[in-house]
Amino acid sequence: MNEYTPLIRFSLDLTEKFAEIPRREIYAELRERWMKQTGNTSVALSRLLEISAQSCSTFASGTNNRLPSWYLISRLCDMLGYVMIVKNDCVEIATKNNEVCV
Repeated sequence: MNEYTPLIRFSLDLTEKFAEIPRREIYAELRERWMKQTGNTSVALSRLLEISAQSCSTFASGTNNRLPSWYLISRLCDMLGYVMIVKNDCVEIATKNNEVCV
């Protein structure tokens, strides 16, 4: 039995040289879900993430090719009750079904 329920799947091949996990897309999806679930704005999220409101929007849009840090993605996952599972062929964002950490 899985210890998580996948919600979002980003397909990729991490076995290829120079493959990168799509941080911008993951952050943008998590940001959007947080705003929908809480009814709050990007400004409110930026305060919780301790970044500027401009950075909060820029990371989601990709302006200036800036990428969100893993800290921001991890914190958003935690705030939403999600986990990120990295596999060779995909990255999944899932809900926590229990608190078991391996």
